[in-house]
Parts: sequence; C-alpha cells; structure tokens
Amino acid sequence: MKPIINGGILAALALALLVSAGCESVALVGRDALPLEPAEVVAQVERVDTRLSEVHLRPNNGPTRVVGYHAGTRVLRAGRDYPVTDLRSGDVVAMHLQQDPQGRFYTDLLTIRQGIKDREVSQPRTTIQRLDGTVDQVDVQRGSFGIREPSGARLTVALPYNARRSDIDRLHRLRNGDAIVLEARFINRDLFELEAFL
Repeated sequence: MKPIINGGILAALALALLVSAGCESVALVGRDALPLEPAEVVAQVERVDTRLSEVHLRPNNGPTRVVGYHAGTRVLRAGRDYPVTDLRSGDVVAMHLQQDPQGRFYTDLLTIRQGIKDREVSQPRTTIQRLDGTVDQVDVQRGSFGIREPSGARLTVALPYNARRSDIDRLHRLRNGDAIVLEARFINRDLFELEAFL
C-alpha cells in the first residue's frame, strides 16, 4: 500500500514540476515577445510641432521630452475625443509611452488631466505679465528661451504651439546676452508662454 501512495505522490510532484516548468517557459516567452507594460507619464505640454508630429512635454521633475504622435493618436478630455492640435501650452496630460523600432517614443492616447483654460479660470486674469531681462539661452528646436531677470531669477519662456511667424523669426534671431522685453502668460513657477515681444 505504501509504495502505491509514494508512487502516486511522486507522480503528482513530477506533474506539478512539469506544469510549473511549462508555465515558466510560457511566461518567459511572453516577457520576451511582448513589451513591458508602459508606465504612465504625466507632464505639461510645452508645444505641439505639427510639422514633425511631435509633442514637447515637461515632466514635473525632469527635462523636456519629445513624444511622437500619428494620425490615429487621440486626445481625451472628459470622455470626448479631440485632435492633438487642440493641445495648448500648459495643458497637463497623462499618457502611456511606447517605442518604435528606432527607439523613439510615441503615444496613441493623451488624456488631459487639467487644461490650461481650467487653470486660467481659477487664477486671476492678471496672469499676463511684463518681463524684462537678458537672454541667457535659446532653444530653437523646442521653441523656448531663457531670461535672466535683473533680480537674478531665471525664467523660461515658450512660444505657443500656434505661434505667429514673426515671433518664430524673432526667436531665431535671439542671442545670449540680448536685452529683451516681452509680455507672457504665467504657466507655473518658472515657465511662461509668450504673448508678444515688445
């Protein structure tokens, strides 16, 4: 009787090991074949480049990231779909990033967590400020430039995604050390969106 029980136990153990080994193999194949679940990224929109199909984003604690989009990419807000071109500088969005074969990041869906228009309603209408100082950095590719104020504080000013041609041309002519005066809309503690060069 004991040998039968022992034999049955051994057979059950062998079957369990075989099944678990098989599951491990399947799990490993699945991990290799499928990309890892992408983490959600929350960032503030700096601008949308429709020519290159890119959204320039600034995460809370990190450098600006460029994320590609395509014709099928959706922007979701309060359950409704909008085109990517409706994104505004200052919108806070969440997305899952994916990588194409060349290693570039792109997304299929951006969800607006908080629109800039919502924040403007909750803030006083005096969010447009006059700024003056010295240009200390120009980033033509990202459509932004830095200003060192007389107090020593440094601010970043970004062109809106639908910037006027004259403003884009002026950005291209800016050089470090240029004195500058402008009006800009407050976005957050150290980021403004250009309203007009003065």
